[in-house]
Amino acid sequence: MRTLAFAHRGGTDGGHPESSLAAFADALARGCDLETDVRLAADGVPVLVHDALRFRGGRPVVPAWTSSTRLHRLGVVPLTELYGELGRDYELSIDVKVVRAAGPALEVARRAGAIERLWLVHDDLAVLDTLRREEPRVRLVHEARHADLARLGRTAAEHVALLAEHRVDAKNTHWAHWTPDLVAIAHAAGVLAFGSLVQEPPAMREAVDRGLDGLYSDHLDALVDAVRSAPAAGA
Repeated sequence: MRTLAFAHRGGTDGGHPESSLAAFADALARGCDLETDVRLAADGVPVLVHDALRFRGGRPVVPAWTSSTRLHRLGVVPLTELYGELGRDYELSIDVKVVRAAGPALEVARRAGAIERLWLVHDDLAVLDTLRREEPRVRLVHEARHADLARLGRTAAEHVALLAEHRVDAKNTHWAHWTPDLVAIAHAAGVLAFGSLVQEPPAMREAVDRGLDGLYSDHLDALVDAVRSAPAAGA
């Protein structure tokens, strides 16, 4: 497969607000897939926003207490609008900031016919287990820091094996923690190697050379150049 180039919150080098429709459209036009975060508005609508508290015009806005209609007027994109405006011809990685938002997000992706290109990211395997039972077709990503694994007395290779047992599609960790040997171990187990955040062009090229399957970055032109100039991961 090709190395996936995920525009972190739509990217920052295009001059658009993060996780805005303009940022997402710009990222797609520049050859990237999309990354964002999901929370639940007060009316139960999944919205694409990173922070639990935002300030607009000096006033605090809490997505969980605010309707999706008002959030939309403030520039927060509902997941339905993303698919409605930009279609479904891309990979979409969503960091699940509120577990209750995952089910509604799955339903939106089903209705859009985009469920098989949706990647849900969380750091709790129990949450991912629940999502796998709810929707066998969605892609699941476990967010894991190697320092946390060390505290648990688990090696990175053991963690990859555990993810395979839980039918998790990919592991995301800092790109530098992936060695070529660990990538090979992950691939042998059927687990993809995702790396974040990769911000400098030399690091991007090195990450691709190590065989990573997906990279997250704010700097989209450099990311696309690195991905296109290297052999596809797993080739």
